[in-house]
Amino acid sequence: MDSDNSSLEALDARVARNRRAIYTGLKPFFPEDELIAALSLWQARYSGGPAYALHGFLNEICTTPPLRKIRNDVHRSLRQALFGPDNALESDPLLQIERWKSTHGNGGASSGGNLGARHSASSNPKTQVFESLFEHFLSLVDEKQPIGLHLRSYIDTHLEKVLSNGPVSVQVSRWLRGKDARLDDGLDLAEMRTILHMAYVLACEYLGPAMADSLLSEAVQHCELQAISRLFPPRKLL
Repeated sequence: MDSDNSSLEALDARVARNRRAIYTGLKPFFPEDELIAALSLWQARYSGGPAYALHGFLNEICTTPPLRKIRNDVHRSLRQALFGPDNALESDPLLQIERWKSTHGNGGASSGGNLGARHSASSNPKTQVFESLFEHFLSLVDEKQPIGLHLRSYIDTHLEKVLSNGPVSVQVSRWLRGKDARLDDGLDLAEMRTILHMAYVLACEYLGPAMADSLLSEAVQHCELQAISRLFPPRKLL
């Protein structure tokens, strides 16, 4: 029981720290009410996922032409906050979120014209590690050159060459396009390797093989620091 309580406390601390970072990263770009609405959405849908899996979240909050133009700036600001020092973060906005939800119903969890279906975290360690590695690799690529959306779109349009299962293909497509926050179980190891390899080859074309190798290696090393990697080593996906 003590171990379970410690794990829950660690999870709560991680979510609180990430919530502060999301608040800090978004604050320069949104007026207060829209900022808290975006935080409510993050709390409801994305707080349980990898901190750097920002693609779907950004798709949901950067919906106007002005915001789409600065999407990469918002993404960069979020990453700087998420991976920067704690003392650079704003205070935890949980109270503001709760107040906002009390006056707006469920807020971001259920409203908004383009919100995707919520998916709980996969129970399969292999899927969790693949999702984490893929998202972190594309996030690192985006830092060098903002081509992550292009990579996702290319892979999406070529899924029929990779996946034979129709329902799985549909869900993977929704995940790639940010319509689903999390990836469901269903992909086998060979399919995961193929999708990751497609992203790697495209990164090589834009950034060069040396840089792509370096970023993929960095993504693998990052994933190896996560507890889930003890159940499924990230290097099995290479």
